[in-house]
Order: sequence, then structure tokens, then C-alpha cells
Amino acid sequence: GLTAPATIGNYVAVADFEGYVHLLSQIDGRIVGRTQIDDDGIRANLLVNSGMLYVFSNSGSLTALTLQ
Repeated sequence: GLTAPATIGNYVAVADFEGYVHLLSQIDGRIVGRTQIDDDGIRANLLVNSGMLYVFSNSGSLTALTLQ
């Protein structure tokens, strides 16, 4: 249960049914970051706009993430 991939910078982001957002390198596919957004999971596709990654969770929260 993964969302469609979204590109942000040199990375690809996907979210899963457990509520985690995974950030992978476009160069070699290694996981470079992971954070849990919501225990209820994420099914909506991720959205990238102006360098921000937007995540809408199953419980109705909207989270905006940036790369550091």
C-alpha cells in the first residue's frame, strides 16, 4: 500500500498505509529519510509545490514538509 511517487529535488517520496513518508535517492534508490506522519495511514497521493511536500493523512491532517 504505497502512494504514487512524487519527486522533490533529487529525491522521490512515497507514503504508506502505516503513515510513513519515505524519501529515496533518485541516483541509487537508497532510503535517505523516513518520518511517520499519522498512525491512521496515508492513502492520498503526495503533492509537491514550490519545494514543499504536502501529505494528507487518513485522519484528515495536512502536513507540509521541506528538505533539510
